[in-house]
Amino acid sequence: MDAIQVIWLKKWLSPEKNRPVWAYLTDEIIHRNIAKNPMVEPRSRQSWILQSWHESMAKQAKISPMIREMLRVARKYNIGIDARKISKRTKGEMPIWHHSEAVEANYHWNKKAARCLRNNHQIRKVKDLEENINGSYHINCNGQEQCQKIGETIMWKLPDKYNPLLQTPKKIKERNLDHTPRRIEKNENIDITKEMRTFNPNITEQGNPLYSVRIFGKREGQKTRKRKDQKTYKPAYRKTINGTKEQRIIYTDGSSLQNGTENGASGAGVWEKEGSEMNLAIRLPKGPQTNQRAELAAILITLEKNQKDNLEIRSDSRTSIEGITKHLETWEDKDWLGVKNQH
Repeated sequence: MDAIQVIWLKKWLSPEKNRPVWAYLTDEIIHRNIAKNPMVEPRSRQSWILQSWHESMAKQAKISPMIREMLRVARKYNIGIDARKISKRTKGEMPIWHHSEAVEANYHWNKKAARCLRNNHQIRKVKDLEENINGSYHINCNGQEQCQKIGETIMWKLPDKYNPLLQTPKKIKERNLDHTPRRIEKNENIDITKEMRTFNPNITEQGNPLYSVRIFGKREGQKTRKRKDQKTYKPAYRKTINGTKEQRIIYTDGSSLQNGTENGASGAGVWEKEGSEMNLAIRLPKGPQTNQRAELAAILITLEKNQKDNLEIRSDSRTSIEGITKHLETWEDKDWLGVKNQH
């Protein structure tokens, strides 16, 4: 089943702290079975998913049926790097050679000056090339001018989204959508019986680029290795009144008769104010009939109907509040295994 292969792929493409030993062995097998075109030097081979080279799928390639099956599923569901916003740190951690989003730079990677950058300047990642361009690398090189020029050319072949030399527009920064580590810690320690806890709306990928791997990607890269132009959309700013954020206060609740039993029945309610289009009551469809599932359903409905509004959701369910504002990332990392009310 493809679903099983997707789980294996997730483990294989996990960041270092979560990677099993077999994932590194799989990388090595792939690196030893790379297609001949384009030519990829051994020291340039870093990551199948972060780079644009092809693995060899010839019958004589020494790749096990299990690995072939994972690669087939990865192409079928277009698994690849896909993030709305990427931090400068994450941009810097991407491999610069055969960068997955800069296929147009293929022509430059094996030029003499580019080979000098790899072999003499020890350039491996985007951040290494950035330091070299800024003059931070001092290497005895007979062609410094040519190396500098080819380095700048390769860097500017990166899409704007992945170029660390381009700064995030000030307007986007001012929207305060990224929580700092200190703010996250403070937020998690708030007593929710006395204060409101803020959901972390951070859309910026931080650290290891493998955190940016997504399934059902929109880019065509995994099948054709030709980067599809990425559209740049204007930020979806929140609605404002007189220059201040309009905050809607929504009350949600869930209830259940014969909670958790086979003959149970659960429902959810949403209320804003008299006459509001948000006011509604629903009965839960088939599935576990529990109070907590109803509580979560009420919150989910509220979010789906108000995707761009600044909301203050008031709920008496500690489980729901803790789950959404504190445990969500952990639940996702464990594939929701063992998590109650996951459906």
